[in-house]
Amino acid sequence: MKKRYGKPIDIAKFKKPVLENIRGHLQKITSIVEYLSKQETPIQQSTCYVCGNSEADPSAEIYGFTYLRCQTCGHYYTSTRYSDEAILRFYKKNTYWAESTYANKETCHYRREQVARPKVEFAEQHGGKIENGLWIDIGSGIGDLVSIAAEHGWKTLGLELSETSVAFAKEIFDITLEPTTLDDYLAHHPELVGSAHMVSAIGLL
Repeated sequence: MKKRYGKPIDIAKFKKPVLENIRGHLQKITSIVEYLSKQETPIQQSTCYVCGNSEADPSAEIYGFTYLRCQTCGHYYTSTRYSDEAILRFYKKNTYWAESTYANKETCHYRREQVARPKVEFAEQHGGKIENGLWIDIGSGIGDLVSIAAEHGWKTLGLELSETSVAFAKEIFDITLEPTTLDDYLAHHPELVGSAHMVSAIGLL
C-alpha cells in the first residue's frame, strides 16, 4: 500500500496578519458575529447534521454560539446557524475575512507555491491531465489554484463570491474569477453541465 504524506509548511507565514495583532483579530471576529446577529435571523438547529438525533449536550460557548455534542454519534454542532443565503451575503461583501486569510500581498505567493501548486500536481497525478481540459474551482479565494491550473495548460473557471478576493486575483495573478455560485453560473451556462474534467472545492465544505 502506497502512503502519501504532506510536507512541512510554515503556518505562521499564512497567518502573519492575524499573528501580528491577535487581540485585534479576535475583536474583528466579535464584530462580525455582532453584525450577523443584527442583520440576519439565525435558524435553530434542533437535530444533529450527521445522524439526525435530537438528543445533545451543551459543550462550549464561543462567540455567542452554543456548541452541542450529539449523544448518538458524538458530532459537534451549533444550536443556531445562519441560512445559506445569509452566509453568501456575508462572504460577498465582507472585506476583513478575505484580507486576513488569503488576500494579503505578503503571504499570497508563498501560499500559491506551497499550497496551490502541490494540490494541482496531486490532482493531475491521481486524476489525470486532459489536454485543454476544463478545470472548475469552486470557492477560488484569491485564484492561486486557478492560476497554477492555467499555467499547467487547463482551461479554467474559478468561482468566488468575495468581491475583495476577486479584485485581488485580478491584480496579483491576472486571473478573472466569476463572482457567483456554481448553481447560478450553470443556470446561465447550461452547456457546461457535465463538461468539466476536474472540479475542486478546496476549503469550501
